[in-house]
Amino acid sequence: LSAPVSQMTIQEPQLPVILSADKGKGLEISGKLEKSPSGPIVYSLSFRNATQGVLDGLMIQFNKNSFGLMPGGSLQLPALQPGSSGATKLPINVNVQNMVSPPPVRN
Repeated sequence: LSAPVSQMTIQEPQLPVILSADKGKGLEISGKLEKSPSGPIVYSLSFRNATQGVLDGLMIQFNKNSFGLMPGGSLQLPALQPGSSGATKLPINVNVQNMVSPPPVRN
């Protein structure tokens, strides 16, 4: 027997942890870069609050990098109560001014 589609649950694969709660002082961040179905690159992020306080106003900053990736906006995430989690998709832009020059090739 098969369950009707309305009763089926589809579970997305878990995102890799990029900052453990130990190193993040109680904030755990998981995420990965993805190409969305409509074309742009997004950073799928999940946040878990393992602290005793509310976490609010989280921001993200990228260092200069080989690909010129940078946030395409600010994080859209509600306040995280102790023990709660939240997820968001951050648009990513590519900007050549944010690129790190590759090291010179030596023969």
